Amino acid sequence: MTERPKKRIISRIELAFLIIGLLIIAYIVTAQGNCAMLKRTEKLEWVE
Repeated sequence: MTERPKKRIISRIELAFLIIGLLIIAYIVTAQGNCAMLKRTEKLEWVE
C-alpha cells in the first residue's frame, strides 16, 4: 500500500477536458432548447 504524500491536484489537461466536456454538454442542452423553441413557434404559427 503506497500512499501519495501530496494531495491530488487537478492537472491542466484534466481541467481542459472538464471544461470542454461542460461546453459540449451546454451546447447540446442549448441546441435541444432551441429546437424545442422552434417547434413551439411552428406550432403557434400553425395555430394562428
